[in-house]
Amino acid sequence: MDLTNKKQLFKKFLIVLFFTILLPYSALAANDCGTCPANAIVCNPLNACSFQDLIDKLILLVTIIAVALVPLMFVWAGFYFITANGEPEKIKKAKNIMLYTVIGLAIVLLSRAIISVVKGVLGSP
Repeated sequence: MDLTNKKQLFKKFLIVLFFTILLPYSALAANDCGTCPANAIVCNPLNACSFQDLIDKLILLVTIIAVALVPLMFVWAGFYFITANGEPEKIKKAKNIMLYTVIGLAIVLLSRAIISVVKGVLGSP
């Protein structure tokens, strides 16, 4: 694969990644807490009504990004497996990428679960 094909492939990858993150992000701004004042320098881009709402939306955004990156990381690790040609270092690197991807996803999902449990115990909505 020559350099121009790699650049085109990378551009397509960035476009897909951008829309993978941008489209779910638009759902985060669905909460309407009012309009932006006319004299405001910066309006609230997340439309968070409270600090708790802001934290919830940021955690949701991080989760969406993490879940979107998991398949890409597995493809990257698969690329290392395919191009390893029996080299133990590359095979070990591919296995580590997969392992750390699964661990990272587990941490992100467990963090959301722990937050939900704590909010349930404290009685927060």
